[in-house]
Amino acid sequence: MTMIHPSPTIRIQPRFDAGPLFGEPAGLVFDGVERWLWWGPDLDGEDCVAIRGGRLLTFESAAAVQATFPVLSLKAVAPASPTPGAAGPVCGPVGCGPASASCGCDSAAADSDSEDGGAAEGDDDPVAADLGPAQDWVRGKRLGVPTESALNLWNLGIDVARSTGQAFVQRGGLRDRCHDKLMANQAPWMFGLEEYQPVWSARELAVLRETLGRAVHVLRAALP
Repeated sequence: MTMIHPSPTIRIQPRFDAGPLFGEPAGLVFDGVERWLWWGPDLDGEDCVAIRGGRLLTFESAAAVQATFPVLSLKAVAPASPTPGAAGPVCGPVGCGPASASCGCDSAAADSDSEDGGAAEGDDDPVAADLGPAQDWVRGKRLGVPTESALNLWNLGIDVARSTGQAFVQRGGLRDRCHDKLMANQAPWMFGLEEYQPVWSARELAVLRETLGRAVHVLRAALP
C-alpha cells in the first residue's frame, strides 16, 4: 500500500507593495472600527505603514501583525519614566484654567488619557489609538480639543499620506504652532516644561480643524 504523507503546511505571507524595513503593530480606532497596521521606518528613515494595491494592509489584531512579520517586528516597550529631550520652542503660556468655548482649552491631562484611549502605565500589550474623540471634534460634536487623539490623528495622517502618495499639507505657518501645542501637551519635557495646557486662538482652531479633517480624508481614502 502506498502511503501518502501530508506535506507540511506553508503559511504564505501576504504580498505588500511597500512598507517598513522593520516595524511594530500600530492600532487605531477609526470610524468606530479597530484596525492594526504594520508601522516603522522606511529606507530614508521616515515613518510609514505597509500598503498593498495603494491601500493600507490592515489586520484584526496586534498579534496578527506580529505573526505575519515575526522576524521584522519589534516589540515597543515604553520607558519606565520619560527621558527629557532637548528643549524646543515654548508655544504659549502654561496653564489656562478649565476648558471654555472662548479659548478651546483642554481638560486635565488625566481626563484626556481616559477619553482618548490612552494606555495605563505599565501595560505591556499595545493599545490601539482612539481617533474617535478627534473625529467628533472635527464634526463639532465636542467642545474641547482632545489633544492625544488629535495628535495621533495628525501624525498617522502624515504617515499614511506619505505611504500612499496622497497630498497632505501637514506643516508650515500656523500648523507648526498647532502641532507644537499638541506635542507640548503630550510630551512637555521635550519643551523644557513639567506640564502644558494649550490656549487656542480662533485662527489656530480653524487651522487645526482643517488639518485634522484632511487627515480623516487621507485615512478613509487609504482603507481597503
